Amino acid sequence: INGNGHTYTLDNATSIHAIVTQNSVTTSCDILNLIVVRTGAVGTSPSDNCALRLGVNANGIINCAGSTFKNSGGGLGILFDSNAVFELNYATAIADSIYGSIFIGSGSGQRLNHCIGYTTSGKALSAWNSGELNNCIGIADSGIGIYGKGNHSNCTGISKTGIGYDLISGSGFNCVGRSTSGD
Repeated sequence: INGNGHTYTLDNATSIHAIVTQNSVTTSCDILNLIVVRTGAVGTSPSDNCALRLGVNANGIINCAGSTFKNSGGGLGILFDSNAVFELNYATAIADSIYGSIFIGSGSGQRLNHCIGYTTSGKALSAWNSGELNNCIGIADSGIGIYGKGNHSNCTGISKTGIGYDLISGSGFNCVGRSTSGD
């Protein structure tokens, strides 16, 4: 899919996602130069109203050069659902949500390469149970820049008032955490 810089907006009050991969299906594709906006609904859990939801037990490689996944309705920008084993490359996610912008759920084998997450609150990039993050940046106004477990290399977590980088377990190689007034 080449969006040629166009914007796809889903403005809907119900709990649906702008783009979703099917559960238990291998999906490898390119989503290039597309701005995806999810608005109009309030997320009550991390799995509600995502701009991009990678399905349960699904897998694949998704390249997102030039694409942004934005959620202004209280949900996530990008969600790796339970046991979703994807490699996501060059994605940018923006969310005004306590859940953050990119959330990797349970399972192992998930990978983010050259991804950027920005959130006003919550965790900008969250690798909850595991995940490999390479050359990623997480920026939070009030919250955690990068949070989680797994192996992280060449990543930067930034927070204005919270924790810049919180690696609970795993390994961090050449990673940086910065905060204006927090840890």
